[in-house]
Amino acid sequence: MVAQALEPIPRMLAEFPLIRPWQSLRQHLTWLEGAAETSFACRGGICTLQFDYCYYSFELFEHGTRVELSVANAACPERVVAKVAKVREHFSGL
Repeated sequence: MVAQALEPIPRMLAEFPLIRPWQSLRQHLTWLEGAAETSFACRGGICTLQFDYCYYSFELFEHGTRVELSVANAACPERVVAKVAKVREHFSGL
């Protein structure tokens, strides 16, 4: 029970329509200098892409016809979120 209380709480940053293949999203991630893909998986038609940036873990998660972008730790500083937001804006245009 104590371990659960210490786990970071995720924070959703954005949601946008899934209109491109996941390979495009993965390629787009390379444009965020310093970001590193840590995991990509598709199971049952649902895909997730996890990446680290500035020591924080982010995730793109397929939710029906939409993609959610979240950070694993809700305490992620706004300066880091702002840098990812630039990429988020571009992701939403894909």
